[in-house]
Amino acid sequence: MSDNDGKKDSHIGIGKGILPEEHIKSIIEKNVKYLILEMNYMDIEDTLRILKAYKKRY
Repeated sequence: MSDNDGKKDSHIGIGKGILPEEHIKSIIEKNVKYLILEMNYMDIEDTLRILKAYKKRY
């Protein structure tokens, strides 16, 4: 899972590109055991914080 700018597969952190909130919600609702994050290591902490916040909401 990663986000991008809609022009190239840039593998940026969740919330930094154009990935719609409903797509993030649908993944969180599936309650998957593992989630592969394909992104720059500098975006991992922010992305985990965002995903945890979504999980609390849904």
